[in-house]
Order: sequence, then structure tokens, then C-alpha cells
Amino acid sequence: MLIITGDWHKWVYAALTFLVISCPCALVLSVPLAYFSGIGAASKLGILFKGGNSIEALAKVKAIAFDKTGTLTNGTFTVTQVQTFGVLSNRHILRICGSCEIASTHPVAESIVAYCKKNKLKLGTPEKIQEIPGRGIEAEVSGRTVLCGNEKMMQEYSVPIPKGQPADGGSVVYVAVNGKAEGRIVVADTIKKSAAEAMKELNAMGIHTAMLTDPYRYAYRRQERKCPYCRQEDRR
Repeated sequence: MLIITGDWHKWVYAALTFLVISCPCALVLSVPLAYFSGIGAASKLGILFKGGNSIEALAKVKAIAFDKTGTLTNGTFTVTQVQTFGVLSNRHILRICGSCEIASTHPVAESIVAYCKKNKLKLGTPEKIQEIPGRGIEAEVSGRTVLCGNEKMMQEYSVPIPKGQPADGGSVVYVAVNGKAEGRIVVADTIKKSAAEAMKELNAMGIHTAMLTDPYRYAYRRQERKCPYCRQEDRR
């Protein structure tokens, strides 16, 4: 009679509770399963943990330093500013630089070429071209020697450039023709839409956030305006 009229839900619940308490195997199994579940759930979000110890260590984290490119930013560059120093127009500066960069696979070069094509600028083919790692490109275009590169490249080729940095920040590509600086193109990354909110939530949890980037303030000022919760730390 008890089997028919008894409270089966209560009995099964009590039996399972007794089983968990009396058998250590359940506890031994549940802890690693919790870690595996956490690691599996994180991997679906693109977060990789080395093991359970790494998950436990998160409880003690007081500060997090983020790399800028590809982490807080989208990792896709775009031209944000073109400035001429002499008689050449902005479109002419872009055409010269785009023609030199067209064979390069560097992300900055590709963004300049893409910008030129988007604005329907006709690009030529240089007679000679040499890509200098960490500096830029030296090319021969229509019988003229063209340099497209950073400030260090201009200094090494003894090309004087105007003082000061562009307000937009980002990577600066100087364009020099026959030893004279004719202009510069600023290429910058774009902030991820979720970056500011993520930094805000971490700060609300009492976690200090920092952005590892160029030690010069102008290089990250544009990103800081878009993501005020990101603070610069010198990566040197």
C-alpha cells in the first residue's frame, strides 16, 4: 500500500542525497566535471584555459593588461587622414603611395591600396621596388625615387619631415619623392564595439585594466577617446 500511495519524489530525492553524502565518488567526479564544463563553455567563446588551475587563479586577479591590435581593436586598418606638405594633392599622394604599396602584404599597405581602390584612384606599377622590413618601401615610379615608410625610414634616408604628429594617432606612412617629403597618410585600427563595455564591467568588479601599446601618447589617443576605460601602459 505504501508503494502505491507513498511520495515517490520525496523518497527518490532522499535516496539520492544519501548516496551523494555516503559515496565520495560523487564528489570526486563532480569537481573535475565542473572544470571541464567551464573550459568547454569558455572555448565556445574563444577563450582557452590551460587547465583547472588557470580557472582557479582568476579569482585572485587584480589587474588585466590587454594588447591593443586584434584584442581591443578589430585588427583591420583604414585610412583616417591624408596630409600634403607641398604642391601635390591628397589624391596624388594616395596614388603614389598606393602604386608603391600594391605589391606588399603588410596590413598597413593593404589598407592604403584598398582605400585607393575604394576611391577609384588609378594605381600604376613601379619599375623597381624594394620592401625594407620595419621601415617601408623604396620604389622607382615614372623615373622618380619614391619612399613610403615610417619616421625611422625618413631619418635613415636623410629626408626632413615636419615636426609634430597627426591628431588622429595611428600608424603614419610618410611619402617622399626624390628626397623630399611630400605628405603623409595616417592609418588607424578601429575599436571593437564590445571593448568599452567589457572594460567598464571589469572596472566595476575592482579589476584594474591597462592597454599595452606604443609608448608615445599620440599613437593611442584616438583609441583612448573611443574606449575611455582603456589606460596606456608602456610595453617596453
